[in-house]
Parts: sequence; C-alpha cells; structure tokens
Amino acid sequence: MLSQDEASNVSEILSAIQSLSKDLNAQLGEVRNEFSTQLHDVISSNHEIKEAIGTFSERLTQAESRISAAEDQIASLTEATDTTREKVHKLDMQMEEIENQRRRCNLKLVGIPEGFEKRDCRRDTVLKAARLKEVKLENNHVMFFPDLSPKVQKQRKLFDGVKLRLRHLNRDYGLIFPARLRIWHEDTWHYFNSVAKADKFIDKLRPCNSEEHG
Repeated sequence: MLSQDEASNVSEILSAIQSLSKDLNAQLGEVRNEFSTQLHDVISSNHEIKEAIGTFSERLTQAESRISAAEDQIASLTEATDTTREKVHKLDMQMEEIENQRRRCNLKLVGIPEGFEKRDCRRDTVLKAARLKEVKLENNHVMFFPDLSPKVQKQRKLFDGVKLRLRHLNRDYGLIFPARLRIWHEDTWHYFNSVAKADKFIDKLRPCNSEEHG
C-alpha cells in the first residue's frame, strides 16, 4: 500500500493532470472557434469571389458581343464606303467623259489678237495658212489645240517626256482622245494608257529610219 506521502503525491499529480487537461480543452476550444470563424470568413470570401468572377464573366461576354456587333457594323460601313467611293469614281469618270465629249468639237486658239473676233474672220486666209501648217494672224503665230478639260490636259502632259524620247528615236506617235498614246512599231500601232508602260516599251526600241514610218 502507498504511504500517506506517496498517496498525497499521486493526488497532486492527478490534480495537475486534470487541470492541464482542462486548460488544453479550453485552448483547443478557442482554437476550434477561431478556426471555424476564419474558415467561415474564407468560405464567405470565396463565395464573394465566385460571384465577382461570375459578374465579370457575364460582363466580359456582353462586351465581346458588343465588340463583335461593332466589328460587323464597321465591316458593313467599310464595304458601303468602298462601294460609294467606287460609284463616285465612276460618276467622276463619266462626268469627265461627258465634259471632254462636249469640248471635243471645239478648238482652243492661241495668238488671236484681242477683239479680233468682232471683225472679219478672213476665213480663206486662215484656211490657206492652216494648209501650209503655219497660221499667222496680224503677225501673230496662231496655234490650234483641242479644247479638253484641265484634268485630261494634265493626263496628256504626263506623256511629254515619252514624246521627247520618241522624237529622238525618230518614231511615229500620237495622242488620241482623251489621253492615250500610240506608237508605230513593226507595221502596227501600239497603245498605252500609262507613262510607265510606254517607257518600258520604248526601252526596247532602236532609232527608226524614214522607211519604217507608218
């Protein structure tokens, strides 16, 4: 059997163990409560995050739909603009053609003295001089030019350098209405609407003698 002192020591040890157990249980309870609170907060935050992500995803989907619709509208407007631009260009070309057709039968005279149109035109004198390829009126050299629109005149002027090259090569050429160059080569006429193509063609030509003229 335990002595009185030993029994007292055992009792104290048991009491200490019980006290320690109570403290541990209390601390575990506090930790459990704190963990539960934090877990609840985390769950709540996670729910809020999910809601925020859901809202953002919905807005993103709406934005993508609007962007897609806007892109479709832009594509449609671009196509309509291109179509309109093409129509305007065609109308401009038609107006230019009408203007030049209207002017085609006219002549632009340079060198006529001011006020001469009010007097006798001396038709026979003018025609005779014209046949001699030189027209003078009251000591003024008169030049005859087709009455073309300013735009066509600019287009025709672009061929000035080409015509100079052709003259140096002694080649027959001409400008036909409204602004198209023709070059005589190998018993046929070659036609060009652009200076670049004409220049490229001339690069291959050699000087021409009089027998090769058309």
